[in-house]
Amino acid sequence: AGSPPVAGADVTLRFTDTHADGFASCNQYRAPYTVSGSSLSFGPAISTKRACIEDARNAQETAYLDALANVASYAALDDRLTLSNAGGAPLLTFSRVR
Repeated sequence: AGSPPVAGADVTLRFTDTHADGFASCNQYRAPYTVSGSSLSFGPAISTKRACIEDARNAQETAYLDALANVASYAALDDRLTLSNAGGAPLLTFSRVR
């Protein structure tokens, strides 16, 4: 949503052959995905259920998982991945970590 991650709660996204997974601020998550050309969609995410004491981390995790459910396309340029909604508005941007 145009905001940097909460300090110490970076969100991660990793793709495998069968699913996407990562850290959503408080919990690890996993979701199936489908890709075709530049179209990308995620199925329902499952996550661990750790309690997160900080309200900011809880809010970030909820916003992230909601945004992930609304992804319709992607664009990759250099080390940056942008996930957008059906209207083409960017929802999430990731930088590759090496």
